[in-house]
Amino acid sequence: MDKSSGQVGVALIGVTGYGESHIQSILAAQEAGVCRWVAAYDRDPQRLAQQAGLLDEHGVKRFDDLETMLTAVGDEVQLVGVPVGIPYHAELSIRCMEAGYHVICEKPPAPTIQDLDAMIAASARTGRFCAIGFQRSWSKAAHHTHRLICDGVLGEIRSVHIAACWKRPDTYYTRNNWAGKLRADGRWVLDGTINNPFAHQIQAALELASTDPDRPTEPVRVRAELYRCHDITGDDTSSVAIEAANGAMIYTHLTLCTEAPSQGPIQTRVVGEKGSIEGADSRSLTVKLNDGQTLPIEPDDVDPRLLMYRDTCRFILTGQPPPRCPVAKTRPFVLAVDGAFESNSLPRAIDAKFLRTEPFRDSTACCLQGVDEAIAQGFQTGKLFSELGLPWAHPSEWFELGGYRSFDPSF
Repeated sequence: MDKSSGQVGVALIGVTGYGESHIQSILAAQEAGVCRWVAAYDRDPQRLAQQAGLLDEHGVKRFDDLETMLTAVGDEVQLVGVPVGIPYHAELSIRCMEAGYHVICEKPPAPTIQDLDAMIAASARTGRFCAIGFQRSWSKAAHHTHRLICDGVLGEIRSVHIAACWKRPDTYYTRNNWAGKLRADGRWVLDGTINNPFAHQIQAALELASTDPDRPTEPVRVRAELYRCHDITGDDTSSVAIEAANGAMIYTHLTLCTEAPSQGPIQTRVVGEKGSIEGADSRSLTVKLNDGQTLPIEPDDVDPRLLMYRDTCRFILTGQPPPRCPVAKTRPFVLAVDGAFESNSLPRAIDAKFLRTEPFRDSTACCLQGVDEAIAQGFQTGKLFSELGLPWAHPSEWFELGGYRSFDPSF
């Protein structure tokens, strides 16, 4: 910590890709006067060179060897950002905590429950916290919504529904060595709808189903249908049912293969015994009570992603606000994701007769016939795709999560 300025020293692992989002958050925290960007590591010197102008502008030391950086900046840095590929989240976060640093790790925290438990154990063993970059954790609208739920405005929570129809160009799956894959470099990735672009919403749904302000609800069993339209091994279209320990049900219907010209909003509905919360994304949610009252949700006035480093650095400096989304809080999320793949096994390829390819951005995109209507129906009814009678859908079995400790499937 820079004692003379009262600023937290920050280092970053990875400076391109999603690392650029972390850079913007670091710079926002630096502008707020609570941090100083000290160092950056990337294993590819060309990526460091690509960002040389920005790094030099802010006086950031450059490293292409991680151990050298962690050793060299020990007197200046307290917090390390880890916006790297999914297969490396656990390993690098643990390495940083064991070297004495607090961590902000990009979502999802880890593909498997055993890796997640190793991260939790490392945090407890080292006394260093590891926050996970689920951006809604820094959202004022999300906090307001969950506070109303915990205050009993909706009464007992019965169900949470999430739906989204997005589109990704084919180049989305060639941007790195793990995109769209179940495994890469001998490691689990489980890349797909529920464990990458919509991971935020799965984590949020588990929190919205809970009336405990500090803990998401615990999943007890999962039934998932995972499909792939692209030539990948992960999924790009899914419907999932999660039964929670408190009796609430969570239903998600998601695709990256919409027939719409571009991606639509993320639809959310929370149903309780006294009313519901409904809306798109986190900007237009409204509480609708059974007695006819409506209550607006306070919207975000700042992009939550810009608050990750600011609030985390303030916690290091003053103890407030409390750490957002500590790694232990994401255990129900990883359980739900692993349970989904245990339930479904390998994502099923959808027959080409239901697909079409169209130009999109500077590439092409795969579109699934009728998927937008199916997701709308699933969002309203809670039925999975096979229960809606879709010709390309296949039923799966419930997977029980009691005592589940290791993701080690046979596929």
